[in-house]
Amino acid sequence: VQSIDHIPADAIEEFAMVLENIRPDVEAGNPYPVREAYEHLQRMFLTYCENDLICLILGRLQDHLTRVRLASRATDDRQWLHIEYWVMKDELDALRARDVNRLTTTLSAHMDMFRRWILQSWISPDQAEKG
Repeated sequence: VQSIDHIPADAIEEFAMVLENIRPDVEAGNPYPVREAYEHLQRMFLTYCENDLICLILGRLQDHLTRVRLASRATDDRQWLHIEYWVMKDELDALRARDVNRLTTTLSAHMDMFRRWILQSWISPDQAEKG
């Protein structure tokens, strides 16, 4: 989020094109290209981050999240990827507006929704019955 002022408009528009190009797939029920769009967004944040410590932390977090995402591919994640596409569209709007507060809120909600989805996806049937 601290990099928002350092991200060039053309990089933001490149991300917009990534999302626009995968929209037909998402709408056709094939949301798998969303994974690459998410990785594109994360690379953009890392590329334009000027704080080495934040870049290091974000890089390690992304490594961890990538491992979780790869492990989650054993589950049917189409519903999540469809949701994630629209969340990234909101993040794009915040980036275009250079609205740090909106981007912070949207990114936080994005991570929280992913955390909830992954926990729900990995819960055992016995645990689901308990509650």
